[in-house]
Amino acid sequence: VLNEGYGAGVRPIVDATTLDLGRDMTILRDVADRVDLQILASTGHWLMPSPTLAARTAVQLTEQFIQDLTVGADGTNLKAAVIKVASEDEVVPFEERVLVAAAHASRVTGASILTHSAARRRIGEQQAAILEREGVDPSRVVIGHSDDSPEFDYLDGLARRGYGLGMD
Repeated sequence: VLNEGYGAGVRPIVDATTLDLGRDMTILRDVADRVDLQILASTGHWLMPSPTLAARTAVQLTEQFIQDLTVGADGTNLKAAVIKVASEDEVVPFEERVLVAAAHASRVTGASILTHSAARRRIGEQQAAILEREGVDPSRVVIGHSDDSPEFDYLDGLARRGYGLGMD
């Protein structure tokens, strides 16, 4: 199926699976070795952190993201290419630390950021405000699940600020 996508012009694909969701760099490499298209892995964090992750500071998270992007992830030399972050009904303190860490890691490495957001609650605006406060270029960010909102002013506002809108 992936090679059919390649034949139809798909290049590359992003696997937005973060470590906490079970990302496995060796499986991604094995799949990538069998198909024609490039698979870009993600660092970052989704929702519901483990107690160990919840205790990490923004600096510690930044260091982890940079390591995954520049040295290798999951104990391999295989590097992530994008940073995935997530917020649902509100941006809770841990998620804000993840956003800050993603911003800092993006500024250091140039990696793009892909968000999971609850568009029906306009969470992308809150994510954007944090990322902008931390100096991220909006053109390096895709606000995910934007198609969940029927509010044109929300979508138009993010797009006018320079954000990509992810449509699932």
